[in-house]
Amino acid sequence: MRYCSILLTAALSIALASSCASNSDKQEAKIADSPLFIDPGYNGSTDPMVCYNPNTRTYFMYYTSRRSNVEGLNGIESIHGSPIGIAESRDGGASWTYIGDANIDYAPDQNPTYWAPEVIYHEGRFHMYLTYVPGVFTDWNHPRDIVHLTSLDGISWHTESVLDLAVRKVIDACVARLPDGTWRMWYNNEPDGKTIFYADSKDLYTWEDKGKVTSIVTKGEGPNVFTLNGKIYMIVDEWKGLSVFTSEDYHTWTKQEGRYLVDGQDGQYRGNHADVEVVDGHAYMFYFSGIHQTNPETGEQVRRRGSAVYVAELKLDENGLLYCDTTSPCSINLMADKAEQLYDVPLSEVFGSDPFILANEADKTYYMYSTGGGGRIMSRASKDLENWTKPYIVMDFPENHWAGPRAASWATECHLYNGKYYLFTTSHTSEAMVSIPGRGDIPHRATQIYVADSPRGPFRDFTGNRAHTPDDWAALDGTLYVEDGVPYMVFCHEWLQTVDGTMDMVRLPDDLGVPVEAPVTLFKASDAKWSGEMLELHNKTNGMDIGGYVTDGPWLFRTRTGRLGMLWSSWYAHDMYAIGAAYSTSGKLSGPWVQEDEPLDGTNCGHGMLFKTFDGKTKLCMHYVNPNDERPVRKPVIKDVDLSGDRLVLKD
Repeated sequence: MRYCSILLTAALSIALASSCASNSDKQEAKIADSPLFIDPGYNGSTDPMVCYNPNTRTYFMYYTSRRSNVEGLNGIESIHGSPIGIAESRDGGASWTYIGDANIDYAPDQNPTYWAPEVIYHEGRFHMYLTYVPGVFTDWNHPRDIVHLTSLDGISWHTESVLDLAVRKVIDACVARLPDGTWRMWYNNEPDGKTIFYADSKDLYTWEDKGKVTSIVTKGEGPNVFTLNGKIYMIVDEWKGLSVFTSEDYHTWTKQEGRYLVDGQDGQYRGNHADVEVVDGHAYMFYFSGIHQTNPETGEQVRRRGSAVYVAELKLDENGLLYCDTTSPCSINLMADKAEQLYDVPLSEVFGSDPFILANEADKTYYMYSTGGGGRIMSRASKDLENWTKPYIVMDFPENHWAGPRAASWATECHLYNGKYYLFTTSHTSEAMVSIPGRGDIPHRATQIYVADSPRGPFRDFTGNRAHTPDDWAALDGTLYVEDGVPYMVFCHEWLQTVDGTMDMVRLPDDLGVPVEAPVTLFKASDAKWSGEMLELHNKTNGMDIGGYVTDGPWLFRTRTGRLGMLWSSWYAHDMYAIGAAYSTSGKLSGPWVQEDEPLDGTNCGHGMLFKTFDGKTKLCMHYVNPNDERPVRKPVIKDVDLSGDRLVLKD
C-alpha cells in the first residue's frame, strides 16, 4: 500500500468556501472529464464505485488500483498487490482528485491484494465489502474472500468479519437494500464457472448465503444492482461489454435483448466492471477501460498503458431498453438531489473526540469542532445545541504542511480574538522525532494556530508553516487564555516523551504568532491523586505496556468568586478516562496549582471545555463513551455546571 492514511491535496476553492458559508450543497451540471480519472501513481484505476460522503459533503470514488506501470512484474502480478484508491469530487462528479489509499486494517498476509470495493453509507457508518486475496500471485488459483469493514469517515476501515459464503473463492460484492428493509448481496462464485450467487442480511453484519441466482445463466462478474424509474436493473461484466438484466422482485432476472453496454462497437471503447449512481432521475454509470486520450497536437486518440475510469449516462430508448452513448460528452451532477444542509442531526447521533463548542454571538450559532484526520478539519453548526448540521469543511492542510498534507487534527478549538477567528489544532509527523527504549517512536507532535474571518473558515496558515510548540517536543491540546490583556497558550507536554506528562504555558505574541519565549511548566499529571499510572492501570498504549502519567485537554475558567480553575483529563482506572479540576492559589495562570483529590467525572469521559449559551447558562462539553453501546465510540455530551461557589460543580 502506497500510504497508510489519506492524502488530501487541494485547498478549498472559493466556490467551496462560498458553499460552506451558505450552508448549501447545490451545484450545476457540468461536462465530465474524459477520461474521468486516472490513478496518478499506478495508472491502473479499475472496479470503480462512488458513494456520497455526508461528512465532507462530497463524493468519494473507491477503486482497485492495479499496479499497471510497475516494471518487472510477471504476468498478472500487476493485478495483485493492489491497494484501494480514493478520489474525491467537489463539483458533482465532473472531475476527481486522488486523495490517497484507504487505510484498511485487514492484512493477515504479506503483500495483501484488495479488489472491487463495494461501499454503502447507512445510519452514520460506512460499510465496505472488499475482495481480499492473500498475497501476490502469477496465476488465478488462490483463495479469495469478501471481507466486511466499517468506517466513520470513509477513510480508515476496521474489520468486522470475513463473510462465510458459498465457497472460499468469491469476488465482486454488490449490496442493495430490499423493499422490506433487509439487504441483499450479489457476488461472483468463481469455482462455479463465474456465476452470480447471492446472500441476505438483516443488519449488514450477519449474512446467510442463498446460493446461485438461477435465472442468470451467463458467466460474468462485477454485478451491480440499481433502480431507475421504478424498475430494477442489474449490470454484469461479461468481458465483451456489460449485459443488462431486469427484475420485478430482486430474485428472478431477465436478460435485456440487443447489444451490450460499452461493447467496443461504433467508436465506443469496451468497458468493464461498472457502478451506477442514480441521482434525481439520472443514472450515471462509472466503469473502467483503457486509457484513451486525445493528442493535443494532432487531435488523434492515443492509447496509454494502464486503465482509467469513465462515466456515461444510461438512458432508455424508444423500446424501453437501457443504453448509453460514450462518444458524446456526459453532463453530470451527482449533487442534484442533495438538499441545502439542515439542522437535522440530533446530538445523540454526533460522533467525535475532544469536542469544542464556540458560541458565536455574531450569528447566534453554536459551532462544534473536534478531533479529525486526513489533513481536513471539519465543523458542525447548531442553533439550539440539540440539532446539528452535517459536518462541513473549514480547512484543508496545504501540500507543504510540516506534518504532511494528510496529517491528523486533534483537539481542534476555535477562539474569537481581536475580531478574528483562530483555530488551534494538534498534528504530528508520520516519522519519528525520537525513539525512546521501552516507549517506542515519538513523533513531532505540536499545536499550530490558524486564522479566518469566519468560524466556518476557510482557515489559513499565518506563521509560515511553523507550529506554536517547541520543535523537539511532543506537545498537544493547546488552548487560548488571555490574562491582563496578554494571550497565552496552555498545552500538554506529552507523557510518552516525559513519562510524567506536564501542563505548560507559553506567552503568545499579540497576533498569536509563534512564541519567542520558552514554555513554563504549571504542574505534572502525578500531582493529582486521581491520575493513574498507566502500567498500574494495565492500560495499553500503541499496543505496548508503557509507564507514566497522562495530561490531556486543558481548559481555563473562573468561578463567580474569582477563583481561577483548570479542567484537564487523564486516565483514572483501567480503560477509564476522566476529567478533573485544578485551582491556582494565586489566581494567576502561573500558579501554584493545587489538584482536587477526586476527578470531576470518572465515568469514561473527558477532554472538556466550558461555554456560555446565548441565554447566559454555563455548560460543560466533553466526550463520553457508553460501555453499554453495541460498538462503543466517543460522543459529545453537554452538561450543566454550577460556578456560583469557589469550585466547579457538575449538576445532576
